[in-house]
Parts: sequence; structure tokens; C-alpha cells
Amino acid sequence: MRAITTAGIIVGCMLLLGSQLYAADDTSNRRLVQSANLTGGRPEDNRVRLTPWRKTDDTIEGWDWSLPPGVKPVPNSGLIFAREKRTFPGNKLANVSVFWRNVEPEEGKYDFSSLKKKLASLPKDVIGCRFHFYATTAYRTSNGRKQLIGPAWMEKYAKQIPLIDMTSMEGRFQLVNYAIWSPEYHKRYLRVIDAFAKSGIPGNKALRIVYVGAISKSWGEEMFIPPIPAQWAEKNTGLTPERLEKCLNERLDAWAKAFKGRENVLAWVGAGGMGVAGKAGDYRKAARNVIAHAYKLGMGQRCGFVENYLYHLHNPALGQSVDDRGYILVDETCPPIANRRAFGDENEEYGRHWVGRFGAIETHAYRYHESMIRSLQMRRNYLWMSGSSVDMDPPLTAYMSMALGRNINDSPDAFCYLRQSFVRGSAAGKKGKAVAIRNFERWLVQRDRDGYRTQPAIKVPQHESMWMVPKTHKFDYIARRTDIASKNSKIGFALDDRFPGGGPRSAAIKVTYHDIGRGNWTLVYTKPTGWAGRRTIQCKDSKKVLTATFHLTDACFAGKGDAFDFYIEAAGEDATISFVRVIRTKRAPATGR
Repeated sequence: MRAITTAGIIVGCMLLLGSQLYAADDTSNRRLVQSANLTGGRPEDNRVRLTPWRKTDDTIEGWDWSLPPGVKPVPNSGLIFAREKRTFPGNKLANVSVFWRNVEPEEGKYDFSSLKKKLASLPKDVIGCRFHFYATTAYRTSNGRKQLIGPAWMEKYAKQIPLIDMTSMEGRFQLVNYAIWSPEYHKRYLRVIDAFAKSGIPGNKALRIVYVGAISKSWGEEMFIPPIPAQWAEKNTGLTPERLEKCLNERLDAWAKAFKGRENVLAWVGAGGMGVAGKAGDYRKAARNVIAHAYKLGMGQRCGFVENYLYHLHNPALGQSVDDRGYILVDETCPPIANRRAFGDENEEYGRHWVGRFGAIETHAYRYHESMIRSLQMRRNYLWMSGSSVDMDPPLTAYMSMALGRNINDSPDAFCYLRQSFVRGSAAGKKGKAVAIRNFERWLVQRDRDGYRTQPAIKVPQHESMWMVPKTHKFDYIARRTDIASKNSKIGFALDDRFPGGGPRSAAIKVTYHDIGRGNWTLVYTKPTGWAGRRTIQCKDSKKVLTATFHLTDACFAGKGDAFDFYIEAAGEDATISFVRVIRTKRAPATGR
């Protein structure tokens, strides 16, 4: 983080003592996140590193984001930055954007030279860029200064092309958007996209993810119109679900034509379930139809607001759903996941500029931690970042750069984050005022059954802006524990059957746990002859978060479906576990960038 208040630095340092970060507003809720960099320190060589890999069994403080040597990032993945000099073990992308006024200074006369120059002068340490063509916003005002986005000549069509004054973000700026369904606007928009196609730029291989925006109160052009502007637009600009859907589908058609053969780099900036606030039914149907059309054309998708990590729990358009037990499921046949199209999110809202929305700066590292793991659970392959977000947890950021865009065949690891939150039933596709949501999982699942029933543990406060959470449930549990008292002394885990099974196998299992009490717990795994492998950890009641690493050479992950491949068994006192990761140690994918 480049700049925070002196008071923030002092509190941040206090919170980080002993590699332990506590919730700033509730110090009794312990053991949240390690490795946060709230004081703004930078490594001398500007490299953001993974947790070092160790070849022998050990226990370290904090969360362990290490990977074996030789693992390489996969193509069609990476972290995106506007300005960032540090390098990462995974792919790094630059940001390139252009305003409509820059490419069409006079109506019908196009000039893409400035964009071509930007693409030809990308930093040497990037593999390519994200591209955003800003064409929905007429102008933006901030601190009394007006910034023109659309062409000046558009003003002569003021009577034919209405402008919509959108709400601002915490008062920081105001966006005035064109009514994009207006025929006079729409035909000119299609013309400039056609000119863009003819420029040859769509064939530039530096373009790795290209945002196809809509209309929004946000700078990202997500498809969202707030309630009051929506009501005004219906009354004064002819907005209807049918007109909105038609113009957006034609917008998608134009971009797909421009990128013919490279449609997979296009990312529709709409989530399928959003659209026009306060307007149910037909607008939601239109939003779903538009994202389906984008997928049909071969495009991917981009969201924002993963900082609210319980968003889109139930959204089939993104491959997300919640089962009857509260576990989040992923449909990997969802087109952008199955076909590795551009499938991104944005995780940038950290640091002093976002205190108004998210609360005390010292709590931001926790939100970042949850958001990053959720992004991987969603199978994202691109993530827009800021320098402030990187500083929340550099080792996690480094791991993220390597883990994005993986599938079951080339991922070096699988993980299960044992956690629990509550959301309103509608946010989970269910009924009820508060529905429990369990775990963030990626090819490794934990399930309860007799003898293996767990309890949520380590209660942590959320930020108040988590709108999908009932006011009575503004908290998370970031671990699960055994319940010896009810004869449930075990926590069982099942690897996805597609993850290499059989055996014996070489693998590392990393268990992040809370050192509470003086009992012990044992990792029990299957050898070729049956349940015979045992590795035991003795707790010392240090109240720290620790990660134990077990290197196995004789493991058999042969369980089918939800049958357990290994389990953790507590003795003496309950075991409290946050995170479990299984890592392949013999076959490290190296598929290039």
C-alpha cells in the first residue's frame, strides 16, 4: 500500500506482531490472515514471491502459498495492472484503454494511431494487456473537473441522444452516460466498432482480454442501472427490456465480427443476473439472454466486486450454484470455464480510498484474503488488481498469479477452505432469511457424515457493505473443528476423481490449523494396503495460525465420488482447521505463458 495514515501504520504494525493479524474492531476474534503488508514495505528487487517451497515435513507460522519448483503459469491467465513495477511468478498484463473521443475526433473520421502506439510500447515484463474501449460514458466529473469521454461532436445530437446522470461512488465521481438504446447513438457506436475491426487491431496478439462494456454507474461499464436513473430512463428515453436486449445483442454481434477467430478474448461485462435495479422479471430475463448470446458467440465474461466475496453464490451463468447442504458447486461445463475464454474479475478496492465503503483499513487484508480464494473457487483466469491490493498479502498474490486459469488436468494443487457464512436465501437460490454457505473448494471437498460432523469455528466480523448478508449475520467462520463430545472426532476430505488417483503417489498435503489447546490431531491417508498412513501434530496452545506440511510418497487417492481420500482425526481436544491443500510433487505442469 503506497499511502496510509500514520495511525494506520501504527495499528497495522501492532496487528502484525508475531505474524498474526487480528480484526481491528474485535481483537477477541483471532487468527485471521498472515503475511499482510499494511506498512507498505517493498522487496528490494521488486519481486513478489511465493512462500518458499520446502522438501521436508515442517510446520511454519501463517498460511503457506508455496508451489514446487518447475510449475509455470498457464496461457490465458494473469494479473492485470494499470501501474505496477513489481514482477510475479505468474503472468502479468498491462492495462490499455482508449476513449471514443480519441479514435473519432470528427464524425466519420477514425484515427487509431494512439492505440496502436500504446500496444507497440507495452512494458517488457508483461505478456500482453487488457483492453477497454470507453464509449458509453459521455463525460465524468470529479472534484469539479469535467473529463470528456465521448466525442465532442456528439453534443450536436443532444436532442436525439439523451444523457443519463448516474449516481456516484461514495461521492468520488459522477458519470453521465449515453442512453445506449437510442437509435442515433447505437448506429454510431456500431460504426466505430466496424472501423475498429478494419484497423487490424483485433488481430494483435497482445490483446489477451477485451472488455465489452454496457452501461453502469461505475467506471467499469458493468450492466447495471440504479433505481432512480432507471425510472427516469423509462419515462424519458424509451428504455424497455426489449430495447435494451436488442441493442446489447447487436453490440455483442459487432464485437464478435471484429474479433472473428479470436472471440475467446472478448469478455462481456455483465453477470446475467443483474440489469436494471428495482425492475424484476423482464429485465432479468433480458440480462440472462444477453449473456447467453455472448457465450453463443464464443465470448467470455467479466465481473466486478469480488471484494464482496459472497456475491454470485448462485449464478448458473457463471457456473455457480449452492446445493441443499449449503456447499458451493461449480459447473465446469459453463462455456468460459470449459473453453478457457476470457473469464475475469476485479479485486482492487483496498487502501485509504475505500475506507468509506469497506471500513477500517486494518480489516482490508482479511477481505482480500477471502476474495482471492473465492476468485479461484470460481475458476477465474484474469484478475484486475491495484498496488494496494497486492500489498494486502504479497505471497497470496504471487500464488494467485500461478493458480489462475487452471483446470483439473494442469493444476498443481487442489484445496478446501473450511469456512462458513450466512446469506439471504435469495442470494443462494434458496428460501429463508439466513442460509448457511459452507467452504470455498477447488477439486478438494470436505463433507459431514456420521463420525465426521464438524462445527464452524473462529468467528470473524464482516464489513457492513456485504449487502447479501442479513444484518443479524455480519460475520464469517474461517475454520471448522471436530466435535469429540458428540463422537465426531474426524474431518473427511475427498479429491475430485479426475485428480490423479490410484497409487502409490507422491504428494504434499498442507494443513493450515489453529493451535488451540494441547490435544493432537493426525492426518490419516490410504496406503496401497489400506488406511495405514498416519502423521501426527501435537498442539501447544500458542493461539497462532500454523501450517503443517506432510510429504507423502505412498498415498493412494482412490476414493470415488464423495468417498474420503484422507481425513484428520483429533485426540484429547478438538482440532480446528482452516485450509487444506493437496499438491502434486512429481508432475508439475509447465505449459508456458
